[in-house]
Amino acid sequence: MSIHVEIAVPEKSVFVASDATMIVVPGIDGQLTVLPGHARLVSLLSAGKLTYKSSSTEKDFLITGGSILVENNRVSVLADGLT
Repeated sequence: MSIHVEIAVPEKSVFVASDATMIVVPGIDGQLTVLPGHARLVSLLSAGKLTYKSSSTEKDFLITGGSILVENNRVSVLADGLT
């Protein structure tokens, strides 16, 4: 099972993938890890490192804050900006 992930800033979508095995984001109260089958979640994000992992790739994004929606093995991140 995998996770569909989309990372966007207000101007555009910056990353889309359908093969994520884990997403780690900087939540406002600490780091959040999203795995396949994760419960529905809506949260604000603080500035920090967002990590996308698949079976073959790992990518890091530095975000300046934003929000995340997790639902039905889909993760949508709207970042305020990327650094």
